[in-house]
Amino acid sequence: MSKPSSGLFHGTNGDKEESKQIEFNLSNINDNIKKLEKKFQKTKSGYFGESGKSSKVRVIKSNNQYKTAQEFWKMLSKGGNIKILPNKHGLLVNFSDGSYATYRVKTSTKDSPAMEINIKNASDTKSQKIHFILKEDN
Repeated sequence: MSKPSSGLFHGTNGDKEESKQIEFNLSNINDNIKKLEKKFQKTKSGYFGESGKSSKVRVIKSNNQYKTAQEFWKMLSKGGNIKILPNKHGLLVNFSDGSYATYRVKTSTKDSPAMEINIKNASDTKSQKIHFILKEDN
């Protein structure tokens, strides 16, 4: 016995096929930042890492800047809509609250992947640019 038509999709493929559930991830960037704060130092003024050479740039130092940047990106971008940048030089993640971030492995600063985080809601985290650099041995 066939399923009766609902009328809404009468005569379309939707009328004949089982309805598929679509899962929406409504994660926002603040959920991810709370997790990042547990692993990466964030100042009381809302910035990750330490001040860089420019007041507009933050720096996170580690023994492997590429691995650290990938870990940060994985945590930051979780649940967002990730796309390749139009110039194909990095990734862009958009969140449902309008916040977004970019990740570039190659930058004008040699051996220093970078992220730019743009917060669009009320948050104690500031929009910022972060470079990941190799920790110097003393």
